[in-house]
Amino acid sequence: SAAFIAERLEEFGVATTVEPDSAGDPSISGALGGPLDGRTLGVQFFDCAADGVCDSAMLYLGLESGQPVPLARLNDWNRNERWVRAYRSDDSEVWLEMDVPGGVSAAIVDAAIERFLESAERFVDEGVAGR
Repeated sequence: SAAFIAERLEEFGVATTVEPDSAGDPSISGALGGPLDGRTLGVQFFDCAADGVCDSAMLYLGLESGQPVPLARLNDWNRNERWVRAYRSDDSEVWLEMDVPGGVSAAIVDAAIERFLESAERFVDEGVAGR
């Protein structure tokens, strides 16, 4: 559920807000600190039942860059990174995404969050996307 994921994010120091999206499904936004300070992590939920239980979720983060990140750099990232995908939107903003299955333990969700945040930090540190 969104409350469960929000609770797990809070354990990582992410200040979260849970609100319904335009389709009425839960959505989380979270203010990041540390190396990703000033950025907002989002969580989108999929295939949600009326009771708020969802089959899966996706962590995502938009990264603005002063200039478009070359597609070759993004392709290289995607070729070498198993879990966190990167792509460039039509307006040249770079997005990172990672799927999280539903019905899993806190330990698995924590591992996914940790992997996503570490990958996002590395993505920025490697200069793939600007600060």
